[in-house]
Amino acid sequence: MTINWLHLSDVHECDKEGYHRAAMYDAIVAEVKDYEKKPDLVFITGDLAFSGTTEEYESLKKRFFDKLSNVLPGTCPIFIVPGNHGVDRKAVVPPRLWIIDAEQRKLFQEVGASGLRKRRELLLPRFDAYRSFERTAAAWDADWLASQRGSICKLLMVDGRRISIIGINTAWLCQDEDDWSELTAGRTMVDAALREAEKSEPELLIVLGHHPLQARSGERTWSDGNFIRARLEQSNAIYLHGHLHSSGDQRSGDSLESCLAIQAPSAFQAGDSTVWRNGIMWGEADIDNGWLIVKPLKWNDGDREYKFDSDAGLNRNRVAGRDAFRLPLPARASPTIGTDTEKTQDLPAGWRIVEKEALATRTAERPDVRVMIDYFDGSQPDWRVALADGIQPRQIVEGVVSRFRRRHSGAVRPLVELLTGAGGEGKSTALLHVAATLVRDATQNWTCLYREAAAAEIAPKMFDRLEHREDHAWIIAVDDAENVGKELSAELRRITPRTDVHLLLAAREADWAIRELTREVWREIADFRQEPISGLDEVDARRIVEGWRAYGDEAMGRLHGSSVESAAKALAGHANEHAARSGEGALLGALLFTRQGEDLKDRVRTFLAPLAGRGGINGFDLRDIYAMIAAMHAENQLYLSRDVLAFTLGCQDDELDLELRVLRREAMLDSGETYILTRHRRIAETACEVLREDGYDLNKWYPHREFVQRRSRNPDIAKWDFDLARHFVTKGSGFWALARNVAKALSETQGHDPSLLSAYSKVLRETNVPGDAMALLKAKGEFLRFRRDILYEWSVVAGEVSDPGLNAWLAGRALADGGSPLTNRNCSLALAGLGRAFELLHNNNKNPIFKEAQIGCGRLGLRLPGLDPTGRRFFERHVGGPEGSIGQKVPPESDVQLLQRAVIAATEEMEPDNDPPFFESFLGDPDGYRYSDLLRTITDNTTAKSA
Repeated sequence: MTINWLHLSDVHECDKEGYHRAAMYDAIVAEVKDYEKKPDLVFITGDLAFSGTTEEYESLKKRFFDKLSNVLPGTCPIFIVPGNHGVDRKAVVPPRLWIIDAEQRKLFQEVGASGLRKRRELLLPRFDAYRSFERTAAAWDADWLASQRGSICKLLMVDGRRISIIGINTAWLCQDEDDWSELTAGRTMVDAALREAEKSEPELLIVLGHHPLQARSGERTWSDGNFIRARLEQSNAIYLHGHLHSSGDQRSGDSLESCLAIQAPSAFQAGDSTVWRNGIMWGEADIDNGWLIVKPLKWNDGDREYKFDSDAGLNRNRVAGRDAFRLPLPARASPTIGTDTEKTQDLPAGWRIVEKEALATRTAERPDVRVMIDYFDGSQPDWRVALADGIQPRQIVEGVVSRFRRRHSGAVRPLVELLTGAGGEGKSTALLHVAATLVRDATQNWTCLYREAAAAEIAPKMFDRLEHREDHAWIIAVDDAENVGKELSAELRRITPRTDVHLLLAAREADWAIRELTREVWREIADFRQEPISGLDEVDARRIVEGWRAYGDEAMGRLHGSSVESAAKALAGHANEHAARSGEGALLGALLFTRQGEDLKDRVRTFLAPLAGRGGINGFDLRDIYAMIAAMHAENQLYLSRDVLAFTLGCQDDELDLELRVLRREAMLDSGETYILTRHRRIAETACEVLREDGYDLNKWYPHREFVQRRSRNPDIAKWDFDLARHFVTKGSGFWALARNVAKALSETQGHDPSLLSAYSKVLRETNVPGDAMALLKAKGEFLRFRRDILYEWSVVAGEVSDPGLNAWLAGRALADGGSPLTNRNCSLALAGLGRAFELLHNNNKNPIFKEAQIGCGRLGLRLPGLDPTGRRFFERHVGGPEGSIGQKVPPESDVQLLQRAVIAATEEMEPDNDPPFFESFLGDPDGYRYSDLLRTITDNTTAKSA
């Protein structure tokens, strides 16, 4: 049995396009009259009129509502809510003139007499015409806009099921065409209605509003979209809305963990138009089995009929044999599979019980070919896809299953199996195959507790709710397990001595390691085994190709017509090629290349195109967000974490997660929780290629100001400060401008960090613009005269602009007393560079002091312990070879004095173009330099070596 409804939105009744409008109303009525299932409920989510006038509502009643009511069952109620076009904007004061006042804002959304009084004064006159219409047309049986709560909850019994319908007003603050992100439904008013609904413990909770949640998620103090989304999730609600009525914008559903948002198209936007497509939405809730079926229809003006809108949802959600999409209903325990709800009603959202009988039912229906092709091309699998006919488990599954079977319920200790590897190696599919094989076992009794939402948390004492039965075991299957690894360990420890609960985990190897989830975490409570998945042999390749062949030539891609043997050989060969690429899964790269080859670019372009101008956060659309992720992944620079991206976009983690879910579903984004990546580096590279071909400036993200501020909890983000610019330096001269831009942005954004200034200077000189490095250091170095690292870098820059005199002066100052303590590395670098400067000075003017000082630098350097081969070669060269003058046993005091005199002499050789007066002021008189720190470092090391 199902609960069926008709969802309409955005009728926009007015005197424009009267002929087309009347025809569309008649078409809707005819569709309802002839539809295979009569609706139990009708929902209209706003914008019934165009200007919110009494005349428009009276016309709507005559031209549409009376006709619609005549074809509905007598027991079918109609529920409506206002939208932005239902507001008389000429009435009272525009709301954004007063909502900025904290006291006014608080009173506006207060539940009670004072809140109602404020709304009566400032808002309700705008809704007078709508309220009059609602009293005669809707089934609320209350003037709820003028109530103290400012929202409404209606409890119905439909075929013996408890259904709660909530109405909220998202149009309270509508004012003009710039309403987006300026709106609020009043978080207190929404919360009050949800609390009322929760008291009745409804089996289905539906909330009606006009605007999508994103329209209320802004930076205003009153922005409450994120709060309301969280409350809807907590209440397991379906949110029905409209407002976004242009063709292609509507979605059939966005799963928000335990909340589902369904957007209806515009019932009438325009007549006889190929741009604005009118449509309606049918819905049915299968409460017993936990599914929502939606059927979006769009009007085809040429054929004069409604047709299924296949573009409104994803192929993987298509119902086999029907023009409809299927989505899981939100539920307190998520829809369970073949189990008593009493067992799972207390589980947190995002977890599911998986048992044998219903698993068979769930997988009995053969998925659509397009769904399977999406999976073959890298989409995340679910149970139905992973276990579809023709899909064979890889060899690794057999070994893991065997180890769990040996443990079952009679184990001495629980078993924890971790499947790890790079992204795109098939970990998620292997996890589902292992769990399903155990659950289906004919000789052992297994039940699976599966985390189906990557962000679902471990509730306190969650494992206590797992029933203990004789000769029975639990397998807890968790993908992206790194984000709950420690909590899983704690729960397993807490239920000791139970040994009938085992863990099957999957995680990217890098994500697992960064959370420090070592063997020690499990040592005392379980037997832990890490099973890496990497590469592909011909046995597994053949199994995979057999799966392709089971779905026909289209699934075989460019290999259609090939034998299984030749296709498997090609797949294994490409996997070996991809295995050589560090950090990338060989399997997915090989799948993409084998099945699609050059066609991959077309596919990537297809999913990128709709992202432009769609969704997004604070001015960044979905294409921008995807481009940021792909840009970093394509370069294999893996330090873009969730918090870095959230900071860049100026949003909270939960707001970011909504956009990432859309991209995971539609644009092959990975589900990892530490680094945000595409499903595979080859996809990232192709996406970058497509974006550049389409004129998109991808390079702007590498030095983007917010990106380069170090705001991440990820310890690897420090690599961004130095390694990203270096990466582009080493790629070649074509990337040098980008390298300079990245280093500049890092230095300017974190201007307090001298090491980043030094890194920027190094990038400038390594990309053949040492003059720019000199100008940079002169502009920024005023307060860094005691930073030995900056002085050393500056000395190298001076050498590269062909000024050995300044080179020696700066290197000498870097070794002189004052500033941070000298380290062996400081000494080694500065002495090596100083010796080279003295060598160049001697070549220029043959002054013997410089040759002697070069040798002295070599002797001092060779006294340093732990020299690397490069440093030792430098110093041996300075002294004339391994035997050289080191054999003269010159005391270090003499060499230090020699160095001091040579530095003084070098200042007289400085190039006039490099502004000697500036450096005299900045570096001071070299006659006053003292080198006691240098001498102490050398003698301390010499004494230590002797001892």
